[in-house]
Amino acid sequence: MPETLEKGKDSKKAKADAAKKKKDAAKQGKGQRKEKETAEDKISGIVRPSKESRLNEKQTQARQEMASWLLSSVVDHVVEAAFCYGESLGVCRNIQRRFETRPVTKYLFPMMQAFQFPVQGVLPKSLQTVNRLGQLMCLDAENQLNQFDVATTASLQSVNLGTKPPLRHYNIIDLVCDQASGRIYTLNANWILEIWSIEQNASFPQKRLAVCANEGGKDFIHLYYQKTFNHSKPRFLSLQESNQQVLVVNTTCVDGSIVFIDPISFSVLKKIQLRYSDYEVPKAVRESIAQLRKIFDDIRENQGKDVAAIFADITHPDT
Repeated sequence: MPETLEKGKDSKKAKADAAKKKKDAAKQGKGQRKEKETAEDKISGIVRPSKESRLNEKQTQARQEMASWLLSSVVDHVVEAAFCYGESLGVCRNIQRRFETRPVTKYLFPMMQAFQFPVQGVLPKSLQTVNRLGQLMCLDAENQLNQFDVATTASLQSVNLGTKPPLRHYNIIDLVCDQASGRIYTLNANWILEIWSIEQNASFPQKRLAVCANEGGKDFIHLYYQKTFNHSKPRFLSLQESNQQVLVVNTTCVDGSIVFIDPISFSVLKKIQLRYSDYEVPKAVRESIAQLRKIFDDIRENQGKDVAAIFADITHPDT
């Protein structure tokens, strides 16, 4: 029995010694590996890296710089421009929608034919009314002033407002009626202003006045207003509406001036000579137009779109 006990103790002791040796061997192996790793780190710190590794590092750094530049210089601007364009489209569509759905008061004017007068060859803008007499007047192509009474629907005697022989014939280019004094002011193509009385059946005007000198005898009306719709001409005569104290004659196509005349005494009050700079577009407006033209040209060159295509989304009825 004592021998068996001693053998069991020896076996346990042997096992313990073997386990201890294994632990010591494992610790020694770890220490050696650490020493080896530290040695490799020291060697790699002393020895310079190869050319391939440096090239790879430079390429990686260049890719990162290129990606950051594209993100900051291109992508951010494209996203911001697209966002602003989308917001502008939304705002324009909202404005267009509010404009289309706004409440609008529409006045209805029923047509009731109370009277009818047969006329031919009426010149544009020559229809005149005299409220206190209840008359309608219009000028035809032969310088005949046709008069009509509204109350009785009767045609009154026409009056020839043209020039009489031996004077040369000139067409009347504009006329205006003064209802307070019962006068008609006519301006013929020779730029002669005449006064006619409505209440008097006179064959000659009361007064005549040359508002500008046409020394060369040029037909400025035919020169500047030949190709007009329905042979219509601008208004050359204008009577002050408040008290009819000033008659304005526009002779800019002849001598570039505007004449102010007293309709009672038929005297020239003032004559304003317009300069070429008065007709020019202001400098700020010209610069704005030039800038817009440059922007549209750049868009046309870069995107291949014209002005109509640029604003197609805004101006199209469906959008």
